[in-house]
Amino acid sequence: MQVTTFSGNPGEIGHVDGPPAKAQFQEILGITRAGDGTLYVLDGTIVGEAALTPFESFATQFVLFVRRIDSSGNVTTVAGDGETSTAYRDGPALHVPVDGFFLAVDPEDQNVYLTAPFANRVRVLRLP
Repeated sequence: MQVTTFSGNPGEIGHVDGPPAKAQFQEILGITRAGDGTLYVLDGTIVGEAALTPFESFATQFVLFVRRIDSSGNVTTVAGDGETSTAYRDGPALHVPVDGFFLAVDPEDQNVYLTAPFANRVRVLRLP
């Protein structure tokens, strides 16, 4: 057995979509696998200084994205608009903030479901 990098550029931190060796991740917070082998990761980008409490600090300091990794390792952002996760609203996936720290894929409909501690909601990313 051997461990190798499937996707992401070791030593490079950021938010870059693209082929496996060029893709960059900031802080991967979760991963799930769809029935077709596609991986979905929850990736966070740090955006500022600490706030008053641990929960405020974490929620206001990360911009979250859902990113798809295909079977060849190519990375594409499929949800998240670059706002902090506390700016909740529904809408087109690339035009809303992502708030979720746990994600799962339904094996039948291939939708990605997200939830977070204290969020009081489950959100769904409906995939084409």
